[in-house]
Amino acid sequence: MNRWSPETRNRVIVLALATIGALALIWLLLIGTLQARLGGQKEKVRLVQQQLANTRERIQRAEKFDEEVARSSLVLSAFENQMVYGDQYRWVLGWLRGFEARHKIIVSSPPPPQEVELDVPPKVPYKAVVYSISGTAKFHDFGAFLADMENSSPFIRLNSLALAASASGVENVASSDRLAFQIEFVTLLKPPAAKR
Repeated sequence: MNRWSPETRNRVIVLALATIGALALIWLLLIGTLQARLGGQKEKVRLVQQQLANTRERIQRAEKFDEEVARSSLVLSAFENQMVYGDQYRWVLGWLRGFEARHKIIVSSPPPPQEVELDVPPKVPYKAVVYSISGTAKFHDFGAFLADMENSSPFIRLNSLALAASASGVENVASSDRLAFQIEFVTLLKPPAAKR
């Protein structure tokens, strides 16, 4: 380097500085701008990928929700099939006929049922029906009947129960272990077209 003349050395220094300046200018104007755009595009791609992932997750949740609704609808239908439906008086007569055969009880003709409104906070499309039945049975037959009645549906709630020794003039009673009963119970009434 000592062999260079001062004029050549200055030219080389000026050339080196000009090259460095030109490279810096190219970097700032071209490469820096392109990198900033590329960084912006990467951010946009990241946001779109995140939105896509969120959308896929929502679709999966919606499918699971639809499956849950379908399962819940089947469960609800199964519960509704245990409710009183159609002609309420005919329903209770048919329902009691099965109990009379299984438990050796005698039920007198029940009075017509009464519809009542439910006192529950959420608005549900169901109404309640109050039934009052009376009859006679042996003690152990009545106990089995009562247990079977309460377990026959999750919607039956016993309101009142009155038991008395069977009156001698009411029926030809061969033994003294018969009793007369009066039961009042409430159950849900399935509407003709339950809206869901």
